[in-house]
Amino acid sequence: MNTFLFVVVLATLALLLAVLIAQKRNDSRGGFVERPRPRAPLNERQQAMYHRLVQTLPDLVVLPQVSFGALLTARTRAARSGFGRKIADFVICDRNFEVVAVVGLDEKAGRKERALREAHDALLVDAGYRVLRYARVPDVGRVEADFDPSLATPRLQIGPRFLEAMALERPAFKPSTHQWHPSKAKRRRRERPRELPADQPSNAR
Repeated sequence: MNTFLFVVVLATLALLLAVLIAQKRNDSRGGFVERPRPRAPLNERQQAMYHRLVQTLPDLVVLPQVSFGALLTARTRAARSGFGRKIADFVICDRNFEVVAVVGLDEKAGRKERALREAHDALLVDAGYRVLRYARVPDVGRVEADFDPSLATPRLQIGPRFLEAMALERPAFKPSTHQWHPSKAKRRRRERPRELPADQPSNAR
């Protein structure tokens, strides 16, 4: 009797499993399994960060939620697949849409998520972009300092595109063409006449 009940229960479970598998196949063939719903493009912290950047950098263009595929390119599909789905929080451009900096706003995350962010930032830095990452929405003074090359701290990564954009506003530094040589400096010191005090007579006759 117990064996018969066990067989019946096992057959029932197998039938239910077959029905679920068939239903899943039909749903996948028919299109979306779940109907998509709208969502806000930026959460509250990202909105606050966007308004802070726009307020502090009126002469620059602030682009939120930019795909890495719009910032990076590669010849092979395998290389492109490594960054195509990643998203940059904010991209700061000049009026010609040359990238000045890529800005990230950290969310609460574990060690694995932080390691992924560092890897994503390394991709951008390796391509020549300047990357700024904030743990929270910064104040106006912090943003102004980070986007002023004369006040930027050494920890910030400054890429060539950022320097090119800043060169449009500040004259380029022109190094001196004079070359210093130690032997010439010694020769000039020997040739320079020695000045004696007025009350000390000279030995020259």
